[in-house]
Amino acid sequence: MRGDNEIKNSDKYKVEVGERHAILTIRNSDRTDDGPYRLELDNDLGTDSAIIKVAVNGTYSVTLLFLTEKMAVSL
Repeated sequence: MRGDNEIKNSDKYKVEVGERHAILTIRNSDRTDDGPYRLELDNDLGTDSAIIKVAVNGTYSVTLLFLTEKMAVSL
């Protein structure tokens, strides 16, 4: 999530979610992509979340890999 918006596949974002990982690719990122991104985790054992702060210093494609061993993941 970015702010209150769920990130979905688009020309800008590529989201891949597996059983124990999630990958977010931000294509052609620029400074407008700076800021916190929130990963929300949930399964039968409970919920958790993590915030990743992204800082962009140029135009790149950025890939964020999230791994977990105990929770299902969603972006």
